[in-house]
Amino acid sequence: MSINRTKSRVANKDVMFQNRLTNFTSPPIHNGDLYVERNELIGGNLDVSGNLTVRKDIRAKNFYASGNYYLDDYVLIPAGTVIQSAAINEPEGWFECDGRSLNTTVYSDLFSAIGYTYGGSNGTFKIPDTRGRVCIGAGQGDGLTNHNLSSTGGEEAHTLSVNEIPSHSHSLIRRANPDDGAYDTNSGRQDESSAATTDRADLGPFNTSYTGGGAAHNIMQPFIALRHLIKY
Repeated sequence: MSINRTKSRVANKDVMFQNRLTNFTSPPIHNGDLYVERNELIGGNLDVSGNLTVRKDIRAKNFYASGNYYLDDYVLIPAGTVIQSAAINEPEGWFECDGRSLNTTVYSDLFSAIGYTYGGSNGTFKIPDTRGRVCIGAGQGDGLTNHNLSSTGGEEAHTLSVNEIPSHSHSLIRRANPDDGAYDTNSGRQDESSAATTDRADLGPFNTSYTGGGAAHNIMQPFIALRHLIKY
């Protein structure tokens, strides 16, 4: 082991390396602070049970963390954050928003963020279920309807009611001296229920024939399905 300068060899004190290659025959255990002033090459694993403070850049091929990411004491991706993903499987630290129930103690960070907003009670809580749904902003925008957090609505298909049909009319045109009891409308040619006469003055009432099927119609916008993931 090549050490340029050792501040203290006593346990629980600081150890300083200064741009030296250090080879240990067995993994060292140090309970104090480790200061690296220049370059340090680590071929194995660095296990830090406390805080790791880096005052300059970090460059890594992969970066793994089981907890939260902080920047200047602020969490970069707080629990409860929802993102969209094209991934087939759930990445570590994330759940698909499928409405599952979770333990309030095991996933305490996520529970602190969303509570029972999406269901649950006592020792379990639920996460949002966004499968097949489009997310909108909660609250009330200018001139818009208020939507509370976790509220749902909308439909994939809709059948128009009479009140939803635009106001309209149908005109009836009597043919001159018809001999077959028929009349024309802007909806097509219709037959009278009584025999026609050449001197008849009363032309009504008439009913146009029914048209249309009354089935629900699709109101979905063009879409592509992705996963919604929530950070825990």
